[in-house]
Amino acid sequence: MWRLIVALAFALLAGPAAWAQGDATAMLLERAAFWEGRGRDDLALAELDKVLRLAPGQPDALAGKALAQHRLGKTADAAATAAKLRAAAPRHPGLAQYRGLLREQGPEAQTIRNARGLARTDRVDQALSLYRQLDAREPLTGDLALEYWQLVGRTSGGYDRAIAGTQRLVREHPQHPGYLLALARLEFERQVRPAMLEKVIRIAAVPRYRQEAREVWRKGLLRLPANAASLALIDDYLAVQDTEDTAMVAQRAHLAQDIDVQRRLAADPGWQARRRGLTALEAGRLDDAQSALHEALRTRPRDPDVLGGLGTLHLRRGEHARAETYFADAQRAGGGSRWQAMGRVARFWALQRAARDAMNAAEYGRAGDLLAQARTLDPREPAGLLAEAELAELRGDPEGAGRLFREALSKAPKSEDVLAGLAGFLIRQGDQAGAAPLLAALPAARRAELDREITRLRAAALVRDAEAAAARVDDAAAIALYEQAAALDPADPWLRRALAGRYAARGEPERGRALFDALLARQPEDPATRYAYALFLGSQGREAEAADLLRAIPAAQRSAEMAAQLARLDVAAIAARARASSDREAALAMLREALGRYGGEPAHVLEVVSAMAAIGADDEALRTLSGLEGMALDADALAAGRTLETTIAVRRAARLREAGDTDNALRALAGLPETPAVLAERARTERARGDTDAALATLRQWQAASPHDAPAAAAIAELLAARGDRAGARAQAQAVLDLADAPPDAVADAAGVLIALDEAGDLARADVALRAQLARHPAEQGLLDRAGALAERAGRVDDAIGFYRRGNAVAGPVLPDWRRDRLAGLVDRRAGWVSSAVDHQTRTGTPGRSDLAMDEWVAEYRLPQAGLDRIALRADVVSARAGTLDTASPAARDAGTILLCQPDCAPARNVKAQGVALNAAWARGPWRADVGTTPLGFAVTSLLGGVSYRGDVGPAGWGIELSRRALAASVLSYAGMKDPGTGRTWGGVTVNGAALSGSLDQGGRFGGWANLGWHVLTGKHVQSNRRVQGMAGVTVRVVNERHRLLSVGATAMAWRFSHNAGEYSFGHGGYYSPAAYRSLSLPVTWGQRFGALAVAVRASIAVSRSRTKDAAFYPLDAGLQAEADAVGAAAFYTPRYAGGKGRGTGRGLALTWEYQAARALFVGGRFSLDRSIDYAPNRFLFYLRWAPGHVAAQPVAFPPEPVVPTSQL
Repeated sequence: MWRLIVALAFALLAGPAAWAQGDATAMLLERAAFWEGRGRDDLALAELDKVLRLAPGQPDALAGKALAQHRLGKTADAAATAAKLRAAAPRHPGLAQYRGLLREQGPEAQTIRNARGLARTDRVDQALSLYRQLDAREPLTGDLALEYWQLVGRTSGGYDRAIAGTQRLVREHPQHPGYLLALARLEFERQVRPAMLEKVIRIAAVPRYRQEAREVWRKGLLRLPANAASLALIDDYLAVQDTEDTAMVAQRAHLAQDIDVQRRLAADPGWQARRRGLTALEAGRLDDAQSALHEALRTRPRDPDVLGGLGTLHLRRGEHARAETYFADAQRAGGGSRWQAMGRVARFWALQRAARDAMNAAEYGRAGDLLAQARTLDPREPAGLLAEAELAELRGDPEGAGRLFREALSKAPKSEDVLAGLAGFLIRQGDQAGAAPLLAALPAARRAELDREITRLRAAALVRDAEAAAARVDDAAAIALYEQAAALDPADPWLRRALAGRYAARGEPERGRALFDALLARQPEDPATRYAYALFLGSQGREAEAADLLRAIPAAQRSAEMAAQLARLDVAAIAARARASSDREAALAMLREALGRYGGEPAHVLEVVSAMAAIGADDEALRTLSGLEGMALDADALAAGRTLETTIAVRRAARLREAGDTDNALRALAGLPETPAVLAERARTERARGDTDAALATLRQWQAASPHDAPAAAAIAELLAARGDRAGARAQAQAVLDLADAPPDAVADAAGVLIALDEAGDLARADVALRAQLARHPAEQGLLDRAGALAERAGRVDDAIGFYRRGNAVAGPVLPDWRRDRLAGLVDRRAGWVSSAVDHQTRTGTPGRSDLAMDEWVAEYRLPQAGLDRIALRADVVSARAGTLDTASPAARDAGTILLCQPDCAPARNVKAQGVALNAAWARGPWRADVGTTPLGFAVTSLLGGVSYRGDVGPAGWGIELSRRALAASVLSYAGMKDPGTGRTWGGVTVNGAALSGSLDQGGRFGGWANLGWHVLTGKHVQSNRRVQGMAGVTVRVVNERHRLLSVGATAMAWRFSHNAGEYSFGHGGYYSPAAYRSLSLPVTWGQRFGALAVAVRASIAVSRSRTKDAAFYPLDAGLQAEADAVGAAAFYTPRYAGGKGRGTGRGLALTWEYQAARALFVGGRFSLDRSIDYAPNRFLFYLRWAPGHVAAQPVAFPPEPVVPTSQL
């Protein structure tokens, strides 16, 4: 067709702007097109000549004239016109059309006719062969090129090439409607673009192309989607048709019906979920897809696309068995052969994965059976042959392996996996020459990978040596070998996992994390690295971090194990967060969300149920557990479910027991299967009731049912030890250690009993057992704890710290307080601590006698603990003052012998004393001892000291102390005084004797204590006195948290002194010594820790009764007393102290605080006052503790622990 038609068509396509240029030329070109369309080239030629007279050299007119002349047989004139066109517009598309006409009428005419004939009879390949021959002689252009690309579009896989070729024609001839229609026809096979359809509609207005354009237009309309815009386009088409198009009318009705269906579906939540799920699946968002598709499945259980989508999702995750099930459901729901084929794919890869797992587990027979099944499904898949070849190699059949590798190569000679697999096999067989041509055919990256194969083989040999060293319990050698292997193979994540595990077992998990962090920095996108790191973190209780690592692996790259591990870690992390949450409702919400995401897997449901039970949501846990009944469970899952039901019941009983409701606890256990867990809890409950006989009988029942059950024997050993049956406890504990297959936790418990017995033989047996078990179970928490306790008991502080650190690493990142405190306390004892304090106390009394103002400056150094012994050295600078003693005052006659020397006594003087007290303290286990002096420089100096022992009997604690202590009740009792009358020194009282104490307080809600003391009080020229003292108290902790405390209590005291020696005349001691004293006080204590600050306030009220004996002025010297009687008679004064009875009330308040001012510096203070009728002391203390060169492991003490001056020991 010729150029004037082209010009007219694209004037239409260009729109109004082109029509605005309409003139005589355009009119003539249109008339020429009219006659050309009717086959009258002669009339068309006349019109074109008119154009050229108006516009000589007009390219479109020249093109049309050349083509018309050629068709009329005027070949010479046509050639001359074409030459003018070539000169005026050398790239004009009409030239290509002209050349095509020349070829059609030249020597190649027959070839062209043959090619077109073959194309019309659908012999496409033969037709293409002829067109290619033509193209080889001279590149095809114009209509011939279009015919060629139209044929290419009819071949298999040729669509994209045909589109590209036709698009190139359109670019070369942008004003050629025929080429644009051809491109539209091709495009409409796959999609209908609105822009392209609009161009086709415009071309349909051109008479020459009207019929062809309407056919393409109609084809596009038949492929439109169901929407309102499509209906409008169809209506436009039908409006211009001369005859009724019944097929198009039917198509419109069908689209209208589909639109109505879509409108209804848009309001259907299930359909919306289906669409969201399939969209998310296509985008690779597998978690979102799973949630939406499961939601859709609830209302569309027979939707094949939903079922098939779930199958595809699980296939991408590597969960082949579940994918296969869903594909089968999709096929049964009417999904057709598509899902059947996908099911076969899933089955094939499931068999491949199972075979790989069997190969890894050395189950070679099973692996072979699985691979044979896979081959029947897809005998052409090279991956199956590669797996069979690897299996043959593992079985020690290199000949069979080589044959299978080469069979795979024959089926896929260009497959990189096959080439690399065979090359690797040959390298492992030592055939480097045979591997060389295969390596040459591989990309450089794959060649480098195989070059590293030899290095990996050397590393593997080192790994085997490391494993052998580990089996010999030679940790140092094992780690060194693993490190050498890692240096050889720096990219192997599994080698690093083994090395990291050895580091963690040695209590250094941070070194393992550093290994993986470095590897991940080098290869951040490697799925195996992330997987291995995730497994290591999961083994360290860091499930959330591990899950994040796996989640970062693209879903398409996750293996079945990775996907399963991700789900397990995710559920475990959620369960751990729920268990740690203080908000029960928030924890339940987390667990419910986990069920929504992973509720299709019984193992995950059981994990969630266990967490629900752990946070006390027993009812919901049981309801969730009952939901498993509708799922297909294997025997293991069924057993796990039943065990969990029993576990929930046991936990309920345990909570009741801990709350003190032992009756209901026993009722909760009644009727349960008498499993070891049930019997153990029943024994604990009976023991909590105080019925140790019943508890022992229950444990014996457990042991009788399982005579070689180590946990039963360990529990009996603990109970017998608590009952004081040391021989029985020792026998049961030894029985546990004698069992070859005793679980490590039972061995740990038995070793704990032997450690508690604290005899040399028992400790040695515990040590041997723990060492042997730790060699086999280096990361067993209970063993590490017991080994730490034993090392601590033996004075191996550094070993104890190491064991405790390893135990804490196994226990996980979230540790109970007692674990942190135990390790922190030991770490802090390894440091030297300097303590200092300033203590100021005052008590208003009689000047020169009972008045007291005392200051003490304390300096103490606690030596670092390196063995069993803990030693502290201290010096206290003391200044004590009693005010001025006015010897001339009649009121002073009851001091010293002033009664006998007045008015000739020594002049008035200040009663005071200064000195330095020295003290050394020692501690080892339950033993304590100290030795020291009262302040050197006092009028009376004494040697002081004491020794004590503390132990436990079951839950009760007891202690005994023998001591000689100073009595700092007054200057007289503490320092001694010089008598103004005789010049002699008296006072300096010491308290000498023994005390027994007992307590029943394990830090819970209730606690009680009592002590009883018998002492003799002596001093220089002071009447000896005997004191019997008893005290008892109870405490109720209303708030009992790690950082908060509120307690109330009651304390009762009873004293009895044999003499009244509490006055200040010569022979008395200056301390309160009633013949009987009884009191009851009610203290209330509140405290809280605010980060680095701890505060405690204690307030109390008390009532008391007392009785005091009569006493002589001078109880030790009858002569002085007789002289005093004579002086008194003359002065109408009785030189005796009258006894009597009294009662009173008192109140007290104390504020204590401590603050961590720096990493190893603590400062604090205490202010206290007491008020009663005759007793009103005030006291202020400021102190600090500092560990030079150390970082404190323990936080600020709570309640605060002030430094105690020596006078208060």
